[in-house]
Amino acid sequence: MAAILLMLLGALLIVLINQSVAPLLFLTFYGVLGLTLCRYLGKHEQRAFELSFALCVVVAGLSQIYAQMMFDRVQTSYDAIHFYVSSTEFLWDTLTDIKKNTVGSLAVFVWNRLYMLNRTLGFEDAPWVGVLFNSFLVGLSAGLTIRTARYVFGSDARRLTLLGSLFATCGMFWLFGAVHIRDSFTLFTHTLLLYGFVRALALPQMSNGIWLSIILVSVTSAALFLREQGVFLIAVFCVLGLVSWNCDKKSSSIKIFIVWIVGFIVIFIFRDTVVSYQEFVWRKIISLRMHYKEIEGISKGLKFSWVVDQPLLIRLLTGSVYMHVYPIPLWAYFNPLFVEYYWISGYHGLYFAALTPFGVAGIYTALKRAIRRELGAAPLCFLALFTIVSLFSVVMTSLETRHLGQFLPAFLILSVLPDGGDPRIRSQLKFCCVIWYSAVVSIHVLYVVVKYF
Repeated sequence: MAAILLMLLGALLIVLINQSVAPLLFLTFYGVLGLTLCRYLGKHEQRAFELSFALCVVVAGLSQIYAQMMFDRVQTSYDAIHFYVSSTEFLWDTLTDIKKNTVGSLAVFVWNRLYMLNRTLGFEDAPWVGVLFNSFLVGLSAGLTIRTARYVFGSDARRLTLLGSLFATCGMFWLFGAVHIRDSFTLFTHTLLLYGFVRALALPQMSNGIWLSIILVSVTSAALFLREQGVFLIAVFCVLGLVSWNCDKKSSSIKIFIVWIVGFIVIFIFRDTVVSYQEFVWRKIISLRMHYKEIEGISKGLKFSWVVDQPLLIRLLTGSVYMHVYPIPLWAYFNPLFVEYYWISGYHGLYFAALTPFGVAGIYTALKRAIRRELGAAPLCFLALFTIVSLFSVVMTSLETRHLGQFLPAFLILSVLPDGGDPRIRSQLKFCCVIWYSAVVSIHVLYVVVKYF
């Protein structure tokens, strides 16, 4: 009921700001389609879709009203404007044509066809067309995340409900669903990839291996037209999947041999991609160093001296902390002069900083079970390695929290892994919280001292 009321509120906001009833038609279609798809997955998947989709629509409506009132337009960020123009002012025939002219060609192609449908129905173009589809993809990703978690938690209603709430209230997913950017597509493809690996590792059957192969081909093909550099990470995830497959009591010398042979074959096949990605990383490191060196400001200066200008190993450590305490200070984006993109990012900064110790405890728990080769450790090991590798890749290349958002479903699943009812686990959680929150406070105290004294 709450999700339906939120969806109606979001629909009302979008209808008011756009002065059109057309959004109601698309909202109804996406809602019915999403609920129908998630209905066959389970009630927790359905709840996660409803809540995530509804909140994204509400945030989209509030964002467009705020942007219209403050800046006289419903979308303000550069990427949102660029993708809207690319999707509406041209009639693209193929993905290759789009790729020659802009980034995120698969997203632009889909949006382009939706805007064509909108015109066919007799309605005027407006960014809500692309935004509502983004919200729909975020909702599907929520349902798929819950389905993935079932292979780890079974039918644990408490954990699945909590996970659905965490997904629905994540500010980064609000950003993906409420702004005209391609990240909702990358979120969905990586969530699908995560689902395929976890399912195959939890239930190592031939049929699940075939499904994983189909998902790998599909996601790799999509990555070529969304973020081409992501193909390298898919190859890495394949290796991580093989390593995780070996982390259970049924491990044997034959499995270890298979891991090494298949891992070598994967690396050999993707060798050109590996070299290309290595060159991409070094170019990014150099460009980021020069970029932040020229920017003035306390937070930018701290980011340069503590993260960007450090040797690679130190950068991985300090950059990982920075990604979870962004922006610095955490209240930096709550400014009436800032566009809606930053307001949503500011909320996510608070959300992510609060959630981090629980995710860290989950990673520790998962890796400990993997080292001990406990029953069911394989999917947990993959979730932990997936989270760590994706974090390091973003730290090395962009230091952009939005790029980390596409990998967050794994982190959220791990965040609900620790059992607070166990006194020993509860003690570990308290320790993580004390250390992390103390570090966050210390960083902000240092910021205030540098800025005002």
